[in-house]
Amino acid sequence: MKLFLKNFRSHKKLELDLEPITIIIGPNGSGKTNILEAVSFISAARSFRVEDKKNLIADGADFCTIKLQDNEAIISRIPRTIATFKIKGVKKRIYDFVGRLPSVVFNPESLQIINGSPSERRRFMDSLLAQTSTDYFKALIDYKKILVRRNKVLQAIADYQADENQLDFWDEEMAAAASIIIQEREALATFLRESFPRLYLKIAKKKDLVELAYRSQIEGEVLTKIRQKRPIEIHARTTIFGPHRDDLEFLINSHQASNYASRGEIRSMILALKLAELKFIDKMKSEEAAIPTLLLDDVFSELDKHHRDHIHHLVKDYPTIITTTDLDHLSKELKERAELLEL
Repeated sequence: MKLFLKNFRSHKKLELDLEPITIIIGPNGSGKTNILEAVSFISAARSFRVEDKKNLIADGADFCTIKLQDNEAIISRIPRTIATFKIKGVKKRIYDFVGRLPSVVFNPESLQIINGSPSERRRFMDSLLAQTSTDYFKALIDYKKILVRRNKVLQAIADYQADENQLDFWDEEMAAAASIIIQEREALATFLRESFPRLYLKIAKKKDLVELAYRSQIEGEVLTKIRQKRPIEIHARTTIFGPHRDDLEFLINSHQASNYASRGEIRSMILALKLAELKFIDKMKSEEAAIPTLLLDDVFSELDKHHRDHIHHLVKDYPTIITTTDLDHLSKELKERAELLEL
């Protein structure tokens, strides 16, 4: 794959030929992670590091360009931050662009999927499902817009500046989008419940019971539940029930993994989750989409030999880009098979 960057982060201009296995080596601060971030942005139209897209534009520049194969993203900051997406030079809507070149990121911060707040786990679900389901991505975009408008109506009602019946329209709109989001997340959780424990046992070589569950605040008929919660939300002046508050729960031996699992067990769980993520994309991606690329950002120095061996096995099945500061952490076989790029 050919990657072209202009004014992206620290890279004023960069052109790379990415082989099925590419190792990018360089000192900290040389821009290795920026390359993976660019590839990931083409996959999901979002950064795995920052929320605000304008932070991806190099200092002093008005725009940045990322091009991977025929897929191109241009982010401008003037007159406001906006991203434009193209395939073979033709403009595309964001939900027709995302997922054509899917990828899975594994970096030291991936541990936060289990150890971090619920927002980290929702972000994990959103990024994954946006790459595999256009319906999900459309519903997610709609839901976020609806949420902003509905919250303004709730505040106006609480301040006696609007009638409660003004919520009827927004409740229906919210329920339609939320139903799709919840349904898709439940399908993902079903897949992960079947694959994640099996993969963990294979990686950890231990008989711990690991479980995963999707916790939704709304069960049953969505519109009915939303309307039942209306008095509480008017009092709170904001929407406090819905998929924007849902969570993905990880358990080990019936305990919360974030509180009970050791660091080694967490690493095994994340590695199993990332493998399951690759398999889910492979199964659910569109016919036009490529097989997912594995993006490994400086993870080998964090892992013991046992976990590194499992990653080496993964590399045999999927296109992979690896960043590292030290080749000593990589196996001789992997180095012989890979294209080495030095920054």
